Amino acid sequence: MTSRNELLSVKDLCVSFRRKKKADKVAVNRISFSVKEGEILGIAGESGSGKSMTALAVMGLLPDGAKCSCEEIVFDGKKLRGNNADKKEQKAEELLRRQLSGFEMAMIFQEPLTSLNPVLPIKTQMEEPLLLHTSLGKEDRERAIIEALTKAELKNGEQLLQQYPHQLSGGMRQRVMIAMAMINKPRLLICDEPTTALDAVTEREIVELIRRLAKENHTSVLFISHDLSVLRELCDRVMIMRDGVVVEEGTTEQIFEHPERNYTKRLMAAAVKGPKELSEEQRTSEAETDPENEDGKRRRDKVAYVLSAEHVSVSYRQRTGLFQKRQEKLAVKEMSFDVRKGEVFGIVGESGCGKSTLLKVLSGLYSVREGSVNVQGTPQMVFQDPYTSLNPAKKVGWILEEPLRLKTKLSEAERKERVARMLEETELPEDAGNRYVAELSGGQRQRVAIAAALITNPELVLLDEPVSALDVTVQAQILELLLKLQREHGLTYVFVSHDMAVVRKICDRVLVMKDGKVVECGNTESLFLNPKEEYTKKLLGRK
Repeated sequence: MTSRNELLSVKDLCVSFRRKKKADKVAVNRISFSVKEGEILGIAGESGSGKSMTALAVMGLLPDGAKCSCEEIVFDGKKLRGNNADKKEQKAEELLRRQLSGFEMAMIFQEPLTSLNPVLPIKTQMEEPLLLHTSLGKEDRERAIIEALTKAELKNGEQLLQQYPHQLSGGMRQRVMIAMAMINKPRLLICDEPTTALDAVTEREIVELIRRLAKENHTSVLFISHDLSVLRELCDRVMIMRDGVVVEEGTTEQIFEHPERNYTKRLMAAAVKGPKELSEEQRTSEAETDPENEDGKRRRDKVAYVLSAEHVSVSYRQRTGLFQKRQEKLAVKEMSFDVRKGEVFGIVGESGCGKSTLLKVLSGLYSVREGSVNVQGTPQMVFQDPYTSLNPAKKVGWILEEPLRLKTKLSEAERKERVARMLEETELPEDAGNRYVAELSGGQRQRVAIAAALITNPELVLLDEPVSALDVTVQAQILELLLKLQREHGLTYVFVSHDMAVVRKICDRVLVMKDGKVVECGNTESLFLNPKEEYTKKLLGRK
């Protein structure tokens, strides 16, 4: 039995996966922890450390093929799982878990666009936990949904009811997920990387929202994240995991200020911070980039540019309701900028500001409504989530060879040789070409996406949040790889990110966007140290 103050207790939890002709892969190895009433416990660790599998095991949502065992999982004195249970007890435990899920226990997933049903409106999806766990009538259910959306700081809740997930921004979708999870005021909320794909401003708002709702409802929170700054701000205690085991656990202050284990110290040190050192060739004064400066005008023609955008506007049509006419929305408005050969050009801004739309225009996926875009050669793109942008039905070797088949006249032997060379350059295992994307780690999948973009030797590479879903150590490795490849191949990057620390580390110049417009643009260090606009200061967390 748990103590009076203990809401969740997990003892000797093990999760493993069966593999053909190999020993089982152990994802979680005999870990034990507890969560007290009203407490926020954070779990941190690298990709593959077992964080998400731990959360899914507690909720009973492990994928097919997973084998789970434990001494016991106890919620509020009720046993949800135990090793010694017979079939009758197992059925009773499973029934209890179903009764609690969505009612006293709820979960928020990393990517709401894939966890929300794309073919059902918001109202239908938010009604489900009410239909399953309450006896509210139709009007009361609608009132409860609007109230939950309002508490999640979503304005005009009535208008959202008939909208679909794809019609909302990333921050709005995550707020809908939070509203759905909190609609029955659960006693335990599990959050699996809920701020990973969000910009700095929206991330702070979501973290504060979770904190406020947890306090108002006296809800305990199990918060999983690879963003150590978020855990430091939000959590009462932090648990560090590696290779399926608990490395260290303690109060947030103990873990961050006085870590005992070497791995914890390395994890803290791997958090991206501080600017990168720029070469003398890359260092450019503000005078060279300022169009109002006469000296800058004289020098401008001496700089080689690979991309030039002039007065670019982009629009698309959307429905605000199921039976309403499509309305035109201007996503990018009168934007002008240039990207120099050999530089890393950063684009930052809140979710919905037009960053990704602009990148798709530069890649040729979207057409411009007004203005012009001039690009040298054919740019290649690296997307945020390689798991969904790479073909899951084909092996890595086929994925890398396909662009060569379509765009070059290389022989099969030459194509195979280039694929092998690219695997080596992106520091992937020799046998990676014979694996499927699902068989790779998150960091390895991103390396494959980078290899696929570079294999045709482009001059310009567009990177859309390429490290946002990675833990701090893998993130640092991918950034170093990108910089190494840039030096070796003379590449130019347009780098879209919401992580300002990453932008400061890797970019030479930065363009700040808001509502589809340019707020300001300049040398990275100048912009970070002396931002001119109030919005930029807000984005940087300045008061």
